[in-house]
Amino acid sequence: SYDFQVVKLYGQFITNKFDNNPTSDNKQKLWELAASAPVGAAGLVKIGYAKSSDYKEATKLGLGYQHNL
Repeated sequence: SYDFQVVKLYGQFITNKFDNNPTSDNKQKLWELAASAPVGAAGLVKIGYAKSSDYKEATKLGLGYQHNL
């Protein structure tokens, strides 16, 4: 992650290999990008996007708000 003070950026990349089926290519790749930004004195807006690929592809988009009490 890297904090630009106005926005904090996050990122990750993961690879996995599964050995439970030797007849197929059991590799998985996952990457994710996310950001958070302060809103007001106690709020934080969060957004993220992730994509996974193995025998099927999947994508995820998330949006959230955190209010600190």
